Amino acid sequence: MSTTLTLRAVTPDEIAALSNAGYSAYRYHFSAYWDSETELNAYLDSEYHPQVITQSMENTGVSWFFICCGNTITGFCKLTENSPVTGKTYSGMLINKLYFLPGETGKGYGSTAFSLAEDIARARGQAYLWLEVLENNTGARHFYQSQGMSVTGYLPFITEQQSSHLLIMEKPL
Repeated sequence: MSTTLTLRAVTPDEIAALSNAGYSAYRYHFSAYWDSETELNAYLDSEYHPQVITQSMENTGVSWFFICCGNTITGFCKLTENSPVTGKTYSGMLINKLYFLPGETGKGYGSTAFSLAEDIARARGQAYLWLEVLENNTGARHFYQSQGMSVTGYLPFITEQQSSHLLIMEKPL
């Protein structure tokens, strides 16, 4: 018997757990894309420091979810409603983050988690689901394309030590 995957809203008393999950998952999946450990650490702090998460949770339209398999947290997701699609004149639900913890990838959870995010977007009246993904993250790009998303634009990602491109991907709902 398989356990159902769910998205469960993160509560304020779970911010430390979410912060730890963010640092762990991002470092595991994306460290290789960074040329500078210092810049990676600064980025992690700008995204996953408990104070940053607390502030983002106070924003209307921003929702954080744990991705759970039964009672086990397997990852997390951050969604932002009515977010202007980069380079476009319309808005939609931005998938800021859809990450799984180390050891939780390759289990078929991604499609279900993506579908659950789509359901939330539709329930909240969003006409589009969109995200940004590193151009050289071909695995993620192919995954999102398999979920019906299309590349609709490019955006430079530049730091002091490196530069790369982000792809804008979207899906009408």
